[in-house]
Amino acid sequence: MKNLLLATNLGVNSQQALERALLVARLHKAALHVIHVASAHDGSAEEELARQVAAAVAYLEAHLPEEFGAGFKPASFKSVAGDPVQAIVAEADMCDADLTITGLSEKPGARGLIDSTILERLLMTSARPSIVVKSRPTRNYESVLVGLDLSPTSHHALEAALRVAPTADLIIAHAKETGSGDGDTGDTLARITKECLAAARKDVGVHEGAVQILIEDGPVADVLSRCAGKSAPDLVAFGKHNKGLSHGPYIGSGARGVLEELDADMLVVPPGE
Repeated sequence: MKNLLLATNLGVNSQQALERALLVARLHKAALHVIHVASAHDGSAEEELARQVAAAVAYLEAHLPEEFGAGFKPASFKSVAGDPVQAIVAEADMCDADLTITGLSEKPGARGLIDSTILERLLMTSARPSIVVKSRPTRNYESVLVGLDLSPTSHHALEAALRVAPTADLIIAHAKETGSGDGDTGDTLARITKECLAAARKDVGVHEGAVQILIEDGPVADVLSRCAGKSAPDLVAFGKHNKGLSHGPYIGSGARGVLEELDADMLVVPPGE
């Protein structure tokens, strides 16, 4: 990864997303670009953005010196006026971002956490992988849970997870229909995982973490929740699917449930070509 984009609304959740974005960028030696979008130009927003960037760098230098080190700064940061989603997508195109990162919208309530939010619009619109940060980082990602079915979309999610966290332990979770056999499915998942790992080694280096494949009965959200309870992942990855006559990407109910209910950060990946 060469370029990352952090989108912030200057809220508490965006501050911890900024810290995670800096950490991921540092790990990959990538350029981090930061954008804040307001409905109208606001000079005070630019000052607050500069303050938050400086605070995030200072926090990481003080509390995560081994992972973050010293002397790393965003390549750029700016506050602009306009429609948030349009501006973020345009900025991602301009800097050719390999990944966008954002925090949860400041919305009360457990259910419907992303419904009717700017984050929902961004996740639906963006053609790039996106990390949704849900908690303050305390380390680089060390354990990644990937929801993997047999569709190409899931393959893209696994590939993206390996690029984001190339040295993390990897848990592959597959939700199967009740009563169906595990044999052929297990072999297929193992082959897909092996192929993605080989590609990741060429792309970002040697994968050093352990790999575990879990196949369980139940809906996707339930299976991912159970597997997350066993492994306590830092990051959960899943793919968007194409739906309807427009073939536009959407986030299914299972993925929404995972996004809302689990404490881990979420990596949401578009279907790909």
